[in-house]
Amino acid sequence: MLKLVLRITLILIFTAGLSGALQAQERATPQEVVQKVKDAAKYLSKAGEAGLKKFQSKASEYVWKDTYVVVNNCETEQIAAHPIMPKLAGSSFADAPTFSKLTSKQLGELLCETGKRPQGGWAEYLFPKPDEKEVSRKLSYSKAVGNTPYVVTGGIYDDKVTIEELEKIINE
Repeated sequence: MLKLVLRITLILIFTAGLSGALQAQERATPQEVVQKVKDAAKYLSKAGEAGLKKFQSKASEYVWKDTYVVVNNCETEQIAAHPIMPKLAGSSFADAPTFSKLTSKQLGELLCETGKRPQGGWAEYLFPKPDEKEVSRKLSYSKAVGNTPYVVTGGIYDDKVTIEELEKIINE
């Protein structure tokens, strides 16, 4: 009986560990990013500034798989909400950390610029994955939030997909 209990315990531990490992490897798709960003823009267009709280925690519905949605205020050039680095909320683009040749100010301006296109847009840059220090190629979809100064952005980490391929997804 003791051997049976030990076997079941080991199987459960192994299964839980394997499940956790598989979840950790799960990657967001470009389609998911576009949908989450569009949902976030719709939510913020109704909630306004009070809705920023929803984007300030890793427990947010806008944090999933290996990515998240961040909110920038393009009028004041500030990070309005960041679920992975919540201390950055209220920081100017220029004061945020820089992770590549593109300064944080340039990155903020790029995301605002692409987000203000009629359907939003994709941008490419180097940025660390959540809980990592090394930078990876990140492609982010940004969209302006109607009747606000905000642009919402979510991204994927991918070494192969092109901006052209991603742009086709926006209108699907």
